[in-house]
Amino acid sequence: TDDLLLNSLFSAAIGGIGSGLIFRGRGTTAGTGILGRVIQLKTGMPLSQIYLMTEGGVIFTAGLVFGWEIALYSLLTMFVWGLSTDYILEGPSVIRTAFIITDARRKVADAVFARLGIGVTAWAGQGMFTTRQHTVLFCTLNRPDVNELKAIVIEVDPAAFVVIGQGHQASGGVLRQLQKPEPAPAAVPVE
Repeated sequence: TDDLLLNSLFSAAIGGIGSGLIFRGRGTTAGTGILGRVIQLKTGMPLSQIYLMTEGGVIFTAGLVFGWEIALYSLLTMFVWGLSTDYILEGPSVIRTAFIITDARRKVADAVFARLGIGVTAWAGQGMFTTRQHTVLFCTLNRPDVNELKAIVIEVDPAAFVVIGQGHQASGGVLRQLQKPEPAPAAVPVE
């Protein structure tokens, strides 16, 4: 059983890498791979989810015919295959995005910029339940900075609402590297 599990995981990783390379080259695999790629292009869903959906009926039938243990190995194989394909197509998820809904926009933005060294974008928002006006702040940060960002926001505005998402790539703007920003030198008055 351990050998079967190891073989399933290894073959799924190798197969997923191969599928990812084929899809990156704008090709496709046969069978449900074509259907999966069409669904992905139309909906933007990750291939890992699409593989589980399109292959679900086949795996269910295999479970009825060959037993549920084999079906579970097949399901695990398809899941790892899809993750490997997604990784090759889109790369690792290396950044986080944060939406902060606050009534203290200037204080929160200044604190985030000063302590994390990342840029913040703001726009007006309205709560649809309360109809109150709020400010929506958006920033992109590195994974290790997520807890610090949440701590900064709660410290400055305990009533703020924070949503953390994940992204694959970011370019431009103010996105610092993983080191802390150096303090700015004191301003010298110009005479």
